[in-house]
Amino acid sequence: MERPIISIIIPVYNAKNHIIETLESIKNQSFEDWECLLIDDHSTDGTFEALNKFTLQDARFKYYKRPRSYKPGGCGARNYGFDLSKGSYVQWFDADDLMDTNMLKVKLSKFSHELDAVICQTILFKGEVSNILGAATRIESKKPFIDFFNGDITYYTPGPLWRKSFLLNLGFLFNTALLNVQEWEFYAKILLKSPSIKTINSPFIYYRKHENSIWGKKRTKKKIMSEFNAAKSVFNLGISFKKEIIKSYFLRLGKLYFELLEMKNNYKERKEIKKELIKIFFQKRVNFKDSVRFVNYLFVKI
Repeated sequence: MERPIISIIIPVYNAKNHIIETLESIKNQSFEDWECLLIDDHSTDGTFEALNKFTLQDARFKYYKRPRSYKPGGCGARNYGFDLSKGSYVQWFDADDLMDTNMLKVKLSKFSHELDAVICQTILFKGEVSNILGAATRIESKKPFIDFFNGDITYYTPGPLWRKSFLLNLGFLFNTALLNVQEWEFYAKILLKSPSIKTINSPFIYYRKHENSIWGKKRTKKKIMSEFNAAKSVFNLGISFKKEIIKSYFLRLGKLYFELLEMKNNYKERKEIKKELIKIFFQKRVNFKDSVRFVNYLFVKI
C-alpha cells in the first residue's frame, strides 16, 4: 500500500463484543485512503481471533500487539500506534465506538494549510446507535483552554483529526503514568499551546455507553488520585490562566476529596488533596466574599 493520508489508531483490550461493529463503521467510510492500526494490549478474551479474521479481508487494517517497551494500557497502545503510523493525519479512535459514514471525508475537507486539527462533536448511545442519550458534546469556544479545563467544552479522544506534523512537534504524547483522564490531560496540554483548530458542530462519532466503558467502571482510590495529579499538572502549566480556572480547579479537588471520604484507608491521599486545596485558597483568593465562601467550603464541609 502507498502511504495513506489518514492513520486511524485504536487500542484494543478484550473488545471482541464490540470491535467488529467498530471496524465495519471504519470500513464503510466514504473516504477510503486510510490505514487502521489495531494495537492489542494483550487481550485474553478471543479478541485476537476476531481481529485476525477481519484484517485478512482488508489490507488497510493492520494488527499489532503492544510491545513490552510500551507501558500497558490504552495510552501505551496509542503511543505505539502513533510511532507506527504513516499517514499525514492521525485519528485516534476507541474499540467500542462508531464512525458516521462520512466522518473522515468531512473532517479532511475542512482542513486548510494553517490548521492543526479539525474536531467534530460526539454523541452518546447505548445498545443500538439509534438509542441516543442526551445532546452532542459542546466543542466550540473562543477561549478553548479555559473552557476545556472548566468542563464547558468536551473533546473525547476520537473527536479531533490531527495533523501529524503538529503532534510530532509537541514533544509529548499520552501520559502513561495516569490511570484515567489521560485524554483530558493530553488535550489540555495541547490547548495551552494555542493550536489552530476548526470545529464541526455535527456529531460524526457515536460514543458507546456500556458496563465496561469508562462510564460503567467503578471509581477507585488510584483513579481519583490519578485525576488529581492530572488536574494539578495542567493547572500548574496554565499559570497565566489561573485567575479564570482557580474556582473550577478548587471545586474539582473538593469533589475528589468527597469521593475519598466515602472510601476507607485513604488518609494519605486525602491529606495530599487537602494540602493542595489550602495552598490554592491562600495563594489565589480574589475578594472577601469569595474568601468567606472558600473558608466555609474548606473548613466546614471538608
